[in-house]
Amino acid sequence: MLKEREAARGQKIPLLGGVAPQGRGGPRQSNFELLRILLMLMIVSVHMVGYGGLLGHAETPLSGRVLLVLLSSGGKVGVNGFVMLSGYFLCTSKSLFQSKRLLKLWLQIFFYSAGLFFGLYFAGLCRMHPDDAFHFLLPVTQNIYWFASVFFLLMLAAPFLNRLLQSLDRKSYRALLLVVFLAFSLMPTFLRVRYEVPRLCWFFYLYLLAGYIRLHPEPIFDKKWPTLAVAVGSYLVSAFYAPLHSNLLPYIPLLRHMPERWHTPGTSVPALLCSLALFIFFKNVNIKGSRVINLIASGTFGVYLLHEHGIRMRRLIWLELFDGRPITGSTAALLGHALLAIFAVFAVGVVIDLIRQYALERPLFLALDKTKLGKKYLQ
Repeated sequence: MLKEREAARGQKIPLLGGVAPQGRGGPRQSNFELLRILLMLMIVSVHMVGYGGLLGHAETPLSGRVLLVLLSSGGKVGVNGFVMLSGYFLCTSKSLFQSKRLLKLWLQIFFYSAGLFFGLYFAGLCRMHPDDAFHFLLPVTQNIYWFASVFFLLMLAAPFLNRLLQSLDRKSYRALLLVVFLAFSLMPTFLRVRYEVPRLCWFFYLYLLAGYIRLHPEPIFDKKWPTLAVAVGSYLVSAFYAPLHSNLLPYIPLLRHMPERWHTPGTSVPALLCSLALFIFFKNVNIKGSRVINLIASGTFGVYLLHEHGIRMRRLIWLELFDGRPITGSTAALLGHALLAIFAVFAVGVVIDLIRQYALERPLFLALDKTKLGKKYLQ
């Protein structure tokens, strides 16, 4: 266990796309990079179904509805997984402030927020208002991308979370995770609670949970196939909870008072269990280091920032370029359309972000690293 923990400390894994922990050598683990790719594909799948208006068509056959439910149920699992990846690889850091990482992250968000806004405007695809320009030029504070804004705040808080989790012994750490789990996940899942779980607080919990996996190895964390079975089972429960509730739960006395829909689906027990099990499964998958996988994975955050950029971009992608509404009556055609749309958006997003990294980000930071300010502050 100790050897595994020490080996993990030397791994260099990007947080989101090209944002990587600083000061760590060694190759990136392709098993976690493959997980990163899968998580982003799940997120794109959800957006294709939701923004594409594919649900609720009367002519969609039962098999088509099942397909759409499966495709639209992995978004929160994808979000949870991305946060856990960051917590797992940052939790051992001793640094109090990582200015280079934060600057890279902010510039990446700004590149897509401002670049796509002005690009759509000059292409005649959207109107420009001074207030709109203000919002897109300050993407984090204006919450252009909710995930990016909350994640940026998480990165600001990460050094202090590290101080907390590194100071806790195993017993205290378990107690903390259990108490937060009861309030944030268990009760909102099984009771009709009236409070919201703040996204940032939930990200804190996922970060701490991943930190526990790394700092306090348990026997269950070495299981591969059992955790995959748990991941698949919990995903199915999460996907089909609504019809299950309507047709079965009212007849079970202990469960009839469960909410018809989870108040915050990302924090629900099945979603959390699926995220955790999927993470542990990929942690134990042995994949020979692959440059291709690592390269593709480095552009995944760019995929999110590209296709989640405002209403106009969503309409352009899902209702104009990849409009699947006319073919909802055929499950085979719907499946083919979904595969084409999901992988096309993913591929284009990765290519654009790789161009951004090599043409803009790397030259910029190579130049900054040579300046006095860069040497002093960009560590």
